[in-house]
Amino acid sequence: AKGKLTKRATVPLAHGYDYLSLDPTGRYLLGASYFEGHVDVYQLNPQGLPGKVVATRFEGRDKAHSVRVSPNQRFAYVPYVKDQNALYQYAFDAKTGALTPLDPPQAPVADDVGPRHLAYHPRKPLVLFSNEQQLGVSSYRILPDGRLELVHLCPAPGADPQPGLAASDIVITPDGRFAYASVRGFGKELNAVYGYAIQTDGKLQPLGKTDTDTIPWALALSPSGRTLFVSATQGGTLTAYQVQTDGGLQETAKIPWGKDFRDLVVTPAR
Repeated sequence: AKGKLTKRATVPLAHGYDYLSLDPTGRYLLGASYFEGHVDVYQLNPQGLPGKVVATRFEGRDKAHSVRVSPNQRFAYVPYVKDQNALYQYAFDAKTGALTPLDPPQAPVADDVGPRHLAYHPRKPLVLFSNEQQLGVSSYRILPDGRLELVHLCPAPGADPQPGLAASDIVITPDGRFAYASVRGFGKELNAVYGYAIQTDGKLQPLGKTDTDTIPWALALSPSGRTLFVSATQGGTLTAYQVQTDGGLQETAKIPWGKDFRDLVVTPAR
């Protein structure tokens, strides 16, 4: 297969989304709306196309930045950035797609953190968030009832929160050993990916940073976890880094790309 994409359909959506994700079974598409604040769940038809909205949540605030269902298909979490600075936690009904707020509906978030994107640990009941305003990473333990318990708020070493700096994406390697989160410099010199070793207790050990081209927006790992891909929105590049055994990153390839290149997805070879 050459990886060529073929357009199948244009589907109207209920809101404009800054983030889309599939539940682990691939039966539902979830969307988070930054400007409107809605979180919607669509059921997918047998052809994989979204149909009607089967569930929606609106918590009276905007700047919802992502939504993902937990690997066990029981819970979903929605972080809010900037002045909203919140993290909502829900029970997810895999039969209907419904989102039901947990008690309490919000997980604890420190001031000026701005949780943005999330990644689940492949084996432990842990979920990590990139923090848009704090610039580092938050580690939460997922309790049996789905509530989140903060384990560690880890700063990005040498990255002082200030206007013009904002964290973006986060990924965890398939073996669960390392996490990577990117920091973007809007008019600033700092553009980098920060590495973290995930300890057995869920705390994070910073590994240092790898400089990138301007505005590292999206991160994606190869299925093996041995290669990290980084999109540079203003730099106009897609760069591949080898994930070394100690968690360090070594640039291996770079190709030019159009500017405003945001997201990327890596699929297994067929």
